[in-house]
Amino acid sequence: MAAGGIVWLIAKREIDSRWAQKGFRWGTLVFLVVIAATALLPKFIGGGDGGTSYDVGIVTQGPASPEQAALRKALGSVGGEGVSIDVTDIASAGDGRDKVRDNDLDAVVDGNRIMARSGTDQVVGLVQAAVAATTFEAALREAGLSDAEIAGVLATPAPTVDAIEASDKDARRGIATVTVVLLFAQLIGYCSWVGLGVVEEKTSRVVELILATVRPWQLLLGKLLGIGVLAVGQLVAMGAVGLAVIKVSGSFELPDGAYSAIGVSFVWFVLGFAFFAAMSAALASLVSRQEEVSGVMLPVTATLMVSYFLAFAVTASSDGTLAQVLGIVPPVSSLAMPARVVGGDVPAWQIALSLVLLVLSAALVLAIAARVYRAAVLHSGSRVKLREAWRGEAAASLD
Repeated sequence: MAAGGIVWLIAKREIDSRWAQKGFRWGTLVFLVVIAATALLPKFIGGGDGGTSYDVGIVTQGPASPEQAALRKALGSVGGEGVSIDVTDIASAGDGRDKVRDNDLDAVVDGNRIMARSGTDQVVGLVQAAVAATTFEAALREAGLSDAEIAGVLATPAPTVDAIEASDKDARRGIATVTVVLLFAQLIGYCSWVGLGVVEEKTSRVVELILATVRPWQLLLGKLLGIGVLAVGQLVAMGAVGLAVIKVSGSFELPDGAYSAIGVSFVWFVLGFAFFAAMSAALASLVSRQEEVSGVMLPVTATLMVSYFLAFAVTASSDGTLAQVLGIVPPVSSLAMPARVVGGDVPAWQIALSLVLLVLSAALVLAIAARVYRAAVLHSGSRVKLREAWRGEAAASLD
């Protein structure tokens, strides 16, 4: 049988044995339920009986004028039952526009102009009513007004409204955070599977029977392929359920480029899995007892943890120098680059460079892991030193 066929048979054996475990099936179901609940959560946040509150700014240069003081009073009274308006003084119209764009304020009043986010019709109507009431009150202060003059005040045209598209940075940051957490959880969980699986085969002596007919590199590659298929399949299922729930429920609006970013996440996850799972298999082959696995895999766990925490720096600022470096340098890039792509626009050359470096590093680690695994997988008893495994003396008869 061709080498590729042998590798696939080993992978299929790994998939079938893992899928036959009830714990895996139930665990997958629980993951999907959690993802669906998380996707629905934004729909219910803020949906209680606490009412609606708006933050409105008034452009005030220097001491507030009587008209601005009256406007502040009017804004406090137009809300009505269940609606409140908090008023803030703003130094300039430009500052107000930025605060509206960044979701810090719902609307800003600059004279007879209102700046508000697109789709905030309720707050616009309330502010318009307050401005009209202020104008009416100011007119009444003038002594000796005729009915015609008062009618003219009542007929004052409504202020013009500038619709400003709200920034989606908060949504992007939230999705980037969820992406990092999911990728990390999948990587650390399935890499543990790889390590425990290697030692389990050594303990039961099954590996001796298998290596009588296949080569060590074929067994290693088949094991990584089988567990990798399960990991990617579970991740795809979680992503599909999450997107479907968001689409059907309308719990929140996905930012532009979200689907392409999710595709990038899968590619980088596959390469990250190849890197870390190969390390796990090589290191686990050095020991022969299950209780030794966690200790020997400490380098994998530590590297994953460091990559995980560094990736959160990317979720905070996807365009900073540190984020750019972390998105390129492997193995941190397996978590950081998906977070960067979700968080904002990334130059194509940086994505390409990150991909090339991660592919090369994963290939290098796979080659090293194959050599170590080949030398140590048949050894039982005391722990094999990494230096001895690298020399490959114990595997000379397996050529």
